[in-house]
Amino acid sequence: MGSFASTLCFVVAGTLIWTLVKENVEIKKNKEALACEAEAKKKYYGGIAEENSDLKKKISVLARDAEVMKKLARDAEATKKCYDKYLKCQSRIEAFKSSSFINKPSDS
Repeated sequence: MGSFASTLCFVVAGTLIWTLVKENVEIKKNKEALACEAEAKKKYYGGIAEENSDLKKKISVLARDAEVMKKLARDAEATKKCYDKYLKCQSRIEAFKSSSFINKPSDS
């Protein structure tokens, strides 16, 4: 009977060791899978962050361009007003010249 007990202990110990080895292999596989998943997420979210950074840069450039366009529009409006004033002055000058005695020939 002693031999049976030691054999049984040996079998149980062997089974436990085998189970532990299998679980250790599974743990390693899971650990590798989690590491791989973490790396994939890091690349994915890093890519998103990079894209967001690029978009922020593009938005910044567009905002700057919009400000430049607003300034150009203001400048164009100011130039147009100035030109309109110039045309009014020119028409007044022409009207004055045509009605003025300065340009009329004298009857003498």
